[in-house]
Amino acid sequence: MISCWVVIAFCAACASDPAVRPVSLPATNKAELSAGPDRVAHVASRLALALADVCDCRSAQHVESTSLRLCGYPIKIENRSELYASTNGKRISLTRGMLQFFAHDDELAFVLAHELSHILLGHVGAFNRTSPTATEAEADKLGIRIVSDAHFDTKTAAKFPERLAQFYPSINGRYGAYQMPARRTAMIGSALREDSGPQVYANLRGECAK
Repeated sequence: MISCWVVIAFCAACASDPAVRPVSLPATNKAELSAGPDRVAHVASRLALALADVCDCRSAQHVESTSLRLCGYPIKIENRSELYASTNGKRISLTRGMLQFFAHDDELAFVLAHELSHILLGHVGAFNRTSPTATEAEADKLGIRIVSDAHFDTKTAAKFPERLAQFYPSINGRYGAYQMPARRTAMIGSALREDSGPQVYANLRGECAK
């Protein structure tokens, strides 16, 4: 499984360390929680439409008990407070904590596109053969292109790592496979300025690839 956007939050091991606690919690209410799946479905449908010319979404129908899908891959919303999203190659998972944290659909679109990119690029199970930092950069590059082609705000999407770091300042310097937030944002912006267009889809290896 590829685990992305992990933030240590509300765990017993960290509760005694105020440095890992969030600056403040995003405002939430029952209406926001109930609207979560609909919000995810709306964003996922826009992303899938953007991929229609390069990805045969109909060929990747992984059967699972959820109506939420992105190019045939189920999207599971886990009832957890941590800010967390991941993929195991057959589905995309994100927590309610992450869903509540998104300030804009553009951020949600980027995280979903990033996770889908791991699948489409064949990254799952490849961490022993490939640099984790390189695979994360590749997923960012393809993910932001998908976000752009779906007509979401790429500037807002690209700044998501920095906003996450502002909310959890203690995770600066603890990214492992990831670049530092400001550098990651710069790299995402640079990928867009390269204007590679359809060429960015040339290396798709996942089941959605035509």
